[in-house]
Amino acid sequence: FEEIKVKELKYSDVTINTMLDILIKSHKIKEAWELFDCMKEKYDIDPDKYSYSTIIKALKYDNDPSKVEKAFGVLDILRNKNVAVNDEIIFNCLLEVCIKYKMIEKMEKLFEEMKEIGVTPSKVTYSIMIRGYGQIYNIDKAFDIFNEMKAANCKPNKIIYGALLNSCVRCSNINKFNEVYQEMLREKVEMNVILYSTLIHGYAKAKKLDKCLEVYDQMLKDANVSPNIIIHNSMLDACIECQNTQKMAEIYDIIRKKAL
Repeated sequence: FEEIKVKELKYSDVTINTMLDILIKSHKIKEAWELFDCMKEKYDIDPDKYSYSTIIKALKYDNDPSKVEKAFGVLDILRNKNVAVNDEIIFNCLLEVCIKYKMIEKMEKLFEEMKEIGVTPSKVTYSIMIRGYGQIYNIDKAFDIFNEMKAANCKPNKIIYGALLNSCVRCSNINKFNEVYQEMLREKVEMNVILYSTLIHGYAKAKKLDKCLEVYDQMLKDANVSPNIIIHNSMLDACIECQNTQKMAEIYDIIRKKAL
C-alpha cells in the first residue's frame, strides 16, 4: 500500500477493498474504518458493495453501535443496481448485525426488503431469522419463518432444525420442542453431536430424564455419530438437572469404561 504511494500509482477500488479485508483479518478494526471513511475524499473512490460487505465483517469485532448505520449504507447500492446471487451473503451479514445489536424490527424490515428486491433467502438466511426470534423469546414468529421456508419449497436441514430446537429451549416451550423432534424423526434428518446435545439439554430443562435417556441411547446406537466428551457431559448435566444421582453414576461409569 505504501509502495503504491511512493510510485505515485493510481489506487483502484480493488486495492482499497483488498486493504480493508487485510486490516479486518488482522483485527486492525480502527484502521479499517478510517480507510473506509476516507475512500471518497482521499482516494476519489466510492465504496461499492464489496467495500461494504467487507467492512460489515468489522462489526463482529466492533461494539460501537454508531458504526451500524454506516454499514447499512450498502442497501442504497443494492436498491439502485441489479442484484447478484452473492448479494444474499451481504444480507445475511446485515441480519447477523441486527441480531448482535438486538435490532429485531430492523431485522424484519431487512428480511422483507431482501425479498422485495429479488434476493432469495437461503437456508442460512432462514436459520438466522429463526435464531433472531429465539433471542427475543418469540417462538411463534420463529415457527412462522420455518413454515414460510417450507412453503417456499426450501427443505429444512439440520442447521434449521438446530436453530428451531434452540429457540424452543430458550422459550421453554417443550410442546413445540417435541413437535420439532418428531418431525426430524419423520424426515429422517441426519443427526450430529450438536443436535443430540441440544435435544438432551432441552429435555433436561423440562425435567424429562426419560426422554434425555432415549435420545442418549439413540445417539450411542447411531453409527454415523462419534460421541465426544461434550455429549456425555450433557447427559451428566441432565441427570443433575433432574436430580437423579443414581443415573448420573451409571452414565459416568459408561464414560469411564469408554475412556479405558
